[in-house]
Amino acid sequence: PPEAKHLKQEHWAVKQVREYIEAHYADNLSLLQLAELVNLNPFHLTEVFRKGIGLPPHTYLNQVRVLRAKQLILAGESIAQVAYDTGFVDQSHLTRRFKQIVGCTPGQVLKHQCRPQECTRPGV
Repeated sequence: PPEAKHLKQEHWAVKQVREYIEAHYADNLSLLQLAELVNLNPFHLTEVFRKGIGLPPHTYLNQVRVLRAKQLILAGESIAQVAYDTGFVDQSHLTRRFKQIVGCTPGQVLKHQCRPQECTRPGV
């Protein structure tokens, strides 16, 4: 039936956008760019992505960036360099998003002053 084919196409679109975000998280990605990638209207992509992943694309992008930043910080990279490498405007922007998603600041993680949430995948 046409409805089933449409749902399969939407599932493919979510997978494509998720994989693209994970591969290009450091780039300045726009919703329009992601929608064009899978040939969907930006509003429709947001709804389909939210239903499939549980988050809108931009929130998912921030989670991917923060989780990658956490890995780099724990590996010894400087917070300022990590902010740049993961697509944040500056260290302050990284710190705000990091605290929002992980529950503490990058500096607190480095100083072992808090135990970051144990999430390893975006949306978890």
